[in-house]
Amino acid sequence: MTLQKLIEEGKLEKFSISIGEIKKRLEKGKIRLSFAKQNFNQKTPDSFYDAIFTNIYDAARLIAESFILLNGYRARLKDHHKTVMAATAELMKNEVGMEYVLKRLNKMRMKRNIVDYNLEDYDVSAKSITQALEDVEKFSEKITKYIEKKDPQQRMN
Repeated sequence: MTLQKLIEEGKLEKFSISIGEIKKRLEKGKIRLSFAKQNFNQKTPDSFYDAIFTNIYDAARLIAESFILLNGYRARLKDHHKTVMAATAELMKNEVGMEYVLKRLNKMRMKRNIVDYNLEDYDVSAKSITQALEDVEKFSEKITKYIEKKDPQQRMN
C-alpha cells in the first residue's frame, strides 16, 4: 500500500519530530528486544513463549515507528500497527536484503494479534521466536544506520 493511500485513508499523517525523540523510540524498541533475548534460552518454559514473542513484536513495532518518524510520518490510531508495518515496508521496498525480513515482520504482527486476542490458545514455537529475534535484530541494525546517517555526530550503541 502506498504512503499516499495510507494518508488518504486517514491512517498516516505527515509529522515532524526531533531526532532526539526518534532515538528515544528506537532505544525503547531495542530495550524490548534485549529483554526478549535475555529471557529466551533453553531453560525458558514454553508458557513464557507468548510473552517473549509479544516483546519481540513490540520491539519491531517501536523500531518501525522510529523509522517512519525519521521519514516525516506518523501512524494514526486507526489500524496503528498495520499502518506502521505497511508504511515501513513501503519506505524500505528497495532496500536490498530486507524484503523477506519485512514480510516476516508483517506476519509477526498478524501472529501477535492472534496471540493477544484469540480466546483459543495459539502456540508460539521456539523456532518462530528464534527467527523473530534474528529478523528484528537485522531490522534494528538497519534502522540504527538510517538514524546515524541523519545525525552522524551522535552514534548510537
